[in-house]
Amino acid sequence: MESAVRYTLHQRKGLLWLSAAFAVAGVVSGVRWLLADDWGTFWDFLLTVLPLFLPATIGYAVGRTEFDDKEIRTWRIRGRKRCAWEDVESIVVEIWVAPRNSESHARMVRVVRKDGRSFRLPAPYYSTSWRDPLFTERSEAIVAAWFQAVGERQP
Repeated sequence: MESAVRYTLHQRKGLLWLSAAFAVAGVVSGVRWLLADDWGTFWDFLLTVLPLFLPATIGYAVGRTEFDDKEIRTWRIRGRKRCAWEDVESIVVEIWVAPRNSESHARMVRVVRKDGRSFRLPAPYYSTSWRDPLFTERSEAIVAAWFQAVGERQP
């Protein structure tokens, strides 16, 4: 039983367009800084934070979660994580609600290990911007694989 969960095609396209926008803005910011030699504007600020945003957006776009009957694995540009099912304490769906805007929210899956450490799965992911109609089905499949691997029945 090998399975993989990725962002939907719509989500990946949106994140890649956002990455492209960050890259273009970074190039414009860099050229402007080189020509004008003037710090303190929005473009200069963007140039300083670009190294943080660009890898994250690309990482989300290509990130995936894989699992089989032995372990769960995540893959992003910033690194990989893996955890044997017997080391998993719980799997929870986190809901993040935007401050001052209860209409904007996101749902993410977090794996909590028995040693107290945890990590968020890059996919499945659902938000008001990047809707995944299969989020519930995919997150339940991950939980079901965990219960099946450790030989327990789901509550």
